[in-house]
Amino acid sequence: MLPGYIVINLYDIIDIVLIAFLMYWLFKMLEGTTAINLFIGIIAVVLLRIVVSELNMKMLSSLFDAVFSVGFIALIVLFQPEIRKFLNTMGKSLHNNRFFKLIFKSKRYLSLFSV
Repeated sequence: MLPGYIVINLYDIIDIVLIAFLMYWLFKMLEGTTAINLFIGIIAVVLLRIVVSELNMKMLSSLFDAVFSVGFIALIVLFQPEIRKFLNTMGKSLHNNRFFKLIFKSKRYLSLFSV
């Protein structure tokens, strides 16, 4: 191994592929909604926060920290329709999955014999 180079193993590659898939899926879920503009704005703010942190700007860093401390609740409020759509889509895809249908059928079948 050469000094100064980053070591990449199989877990790193799997991690990168999963993150890329999740980002692609998130963009596809938000496509055609007004939430895509909000999502791009949030990405821009996060990137700006990283730049401010790297440049050691203390006042702006504390401002961003204050915004991010309540940001999670604000995200839930802003993306409530999309979160509902996402959960509905996940429920439908799990409901249509053959594996889960088999589990639920066997559970119903076994419940007939339990007293």
